[in-house]
Amino acid sequence: AARARWQDGQMISPDGIHLALAVDLDDALYLPVLRDCDQRTSAQLQAAIEETVALLSRQMLPPDRLAGGCMALSNLGMYPLDAFDPIIFPGHSGILALGAIQRVPIITGEQLVIRPVLRATLAVDHRAINGRLAAAFLTDIKQQIEEII
Repeated sequence: AARARWQDGQMISPDGIHLALAVDLDDALYLPVLRDCDQRTSAQLQAAIEETVALLSRQMLPPDRLAGGCMALSNLGMYPLDAFDPIIFPGHSGILALGAIQRVPIITGEQLVIRPVLRATLAVDHRAINGRLAAAFLTDIKQQIEEII
């Protein structure tokens, strides 16, 4: 369901996961699409993000790379915000919002330790993703991020 999008009043479920990345350039918001994210490593995704933003900033991104996203990702980690409430973009099944990584005191057993914490917020269109699926999706994202860090 996370790979679904609304088009012409119906849910479309394309093959692959196509993530729209919220990018703010020159006070305008763009949603370039990273296709087949499920088939890329984290290093490949990072390279694709850098290439996409560079092409977009030079106004050289092909128009077809601005359509077909299923879910959006908004990262405000460059601001001193630990979390924010995202708004679902029309045509998407949801949006995942990431805040800044904060170093936070955490109690582990009987010890107080400082750990990096990333807060993620998910807004979903319940026609495509119900609460149980949203919780499972966030749990999967959490596990994948923990493997990277």
